[in-house]
Amino acid sequence: MTPSASNGSAILVGDIGGTHARFAIARRVNNQLELDARQSLKVADFSDATQALEAVLACSPAPLERACLAVAGPVRDGVARLTNADWSFDAAQLGQQLGLRRLRLVNDFEAQARGAVMVPDEDLLEIAPGLAAPASPIIVLGPGTGLGLAALIPGQQGWRVVPGEGGHVAFAPADDGEAEILSSLRRTHGYVSFETVASGMGLENVWTCLRQLAGFPQETADAATIAAAAARDPLAERALAVFFSALGTFAGDMALAFGARGGVLLSGGILPKQVRALTASRFLARFRSRGPMSGFLSNVPVKLILHGETALLGAAALAEEMAHAQD
Repeated sequence: MTPSASNGSAILVGDIGGTHARFAIARRVNNQLELDARQSLKVADFSDATQALEAVLACSPAPLERACLAVAGPVRDGVARLTNADWSFDAAQLGQQLGLRRLRLVNDFEAQARGAVMVPDEDLLEIAPGLAAPASPIIVLGPGTGLGLAALIPGQQGWRVVPGEGGHVAFAPADDGEAEILSSLRRTHGYVSFETVASGMGLENVWTCLRQLAGFPQETADAATIAAAAARDPLAERALAVFFSALGTFAGDMALAFGARGGVLLSGGILPKQVRALTASRFLARFRSRGPMSGFLSNVPVKLILHGETALLGAAALAEEMAHAQD
């Protein structure tokens, strides 16, 4: 930590998904947000958020009074629940239990989007060249355990972040193979969203579905294992191809919905580990193929965020902005 920074300026920030919960202490030093005292926990190792945060605060090098947690689920009136894990949050109650003067909850992709505009150019990898239209929306999306989405809307006061639950819109198959997968997934899941297909758990769903359709015995594997096997296993390769194709369809749909001619930023925990597979896939073809509106996205740049702490930076920035607005 920077010795010149006072404890009062420090804030605990968290990026809490369905699998991992990452924390750091954020401070503003020389007008720059800096992160220190990083911790990473597995969500499954803790019964609830209170237990996890008590463990994090016990390891803090100094007492803290403020926290901002970016959680993978919708936030309403200071209350949230993880969509893909059994943790719930009540900001007022949790802050009191932990002895924090102020605790804020934000959606994880609200934090991702806010942090995305703080990421240096060297941490952005060009997936598709293009020319960002000035004063146009940008969307930030990406697969982790689930599938997140937020939009950046330009305004006179800078970027406004609009979080959403776009990953839960209904999955739309683009070919006969995907239609067969959709039909199979409906039998086991009922409602099939893009998250059911184009996320970490979605890759597992597609792989399991393809095994069933091929008549193989039931078996389980996690997303990382499936992705690693794609180079030598045709079924895993097919599952990964469906994952990327569906993600491209989703990205194109959301770019059209938001009029995101300012660009598309891809994030999440999966894609930085699968850059070669992403660029070799049909992601971009699916993104660009919009029928009569294909020209609308033909020059929209697509970039992959390689910075691993985007949501933590975004949570810190949002906490500052909320505090200033309240003051």
